[in-house]
Amino acid sequence: MQSVINGPLEVAALNEGSLALTRNTQGLLDSRYQQLRTQNNDSGTFGMFGGYAGQSADSQFNPSLGLGDGDLTTNSLNIGMDYQLTERWMMGLMLSGADDKQDPTHNFSYRTRGWMATAFTGVKIADNGWINGDIHYGSMSYDDINRSMKLGPTTRTERGETNGKQIGGRVTAGWDFPILPVLKTGPVAQYSWDYSNIDGYEEKDNNSTSMRFGDQTSHSQIGALGWRLNAQLGIVNPYAQVTYDRQFGDDTYTATGAIKSTRTRFSRTTGEQDNDWVDMTLGANVQITDNIAAFAAVSQTTGLDSGEQTSYNAGISARF
Repeated sequence: MQSVINGPLEVAALNEGSLALTRNTQGLLDSRYQQLRTQNNDSGTFGMFGGYAGQSADSQFNPSLGLGDGDLTTNSLNIGMDYQLTERWMMGLMLSGADDKQDPTHNFSYRTRGWMATAFTGVKIADNGWINGDIHYGSMSYDDINRSMKLGPTTRTERGETNGKQIGGRVTAGWDFPILPVLKTGPVAQYSWDYSNIDGYEEKDNNSTSMRFGDQTSHSQIGALGWRLNAQLGIVNPYAQVTYDRQFGDDTYTATGAIKSTRTRFSRTTGEQDNDWVDMTLGANVQITDNIAAFAAVSQTTGLDSGEQTSYNAGISARF
């Protein structure tokens, strides 16, 4: 039966759930990094910030294997704090939470609930250089995993749930050359890695189509090179960035599955995922008062066979 053969391929899409929370978390943190670089806080300054981050995409998971189009919509809430240890060095912590429903194919959907903790730091080099680094750990619950199939005139849905974890980090560096008193531009480079693990699970019913699935792991390594443009106009400080991103980690996912009533199992490997794309970001920081500021950014990817992605975030911060 084709629904059984495709089962492991559909379940492999669970890997996207943990990666989505990571992308949201890193997007909002990038906005906070940008804000801190423009504020020039004194040593001893304590900051708090919070905001919303999300993304939407027309996800075509496994397009080469004909599993159909899907939708990806994610949302996360984030709160964090940072402390300026010296005039050039700051450190901070951020907590993020998500509760999302994803439909990677027209026959498969699931809900992702989870949290992620991130520790981050930033160092200014000379007058124009900077390095940021962050590490994160997340715990995920995959609820309402629904795998549907046609059986003659009726539709049967097999249901399950499982858990997963993710750990990763990034290093980003840039140099801003002043070309006008209020305008800087320069290169940016980034390396990021993520490792995720999803526990195996059994579907709840004992039908002829009910399956069990093995543990899954995935490893992502992404390198990025690009260019930035920053304006410091006083109250409103816009910026733009374009990067070329290259995936050096896993370009396929493999999952194992079996009908629950049998002792044998089999593996399926997805088609190749995207391994390079372009990411474009527009954002701005707004200094509302001397101690309260807001930030927002929108990012768009191009060159993805699996569906273009739009990410967005907005937040507010205070310093003391």
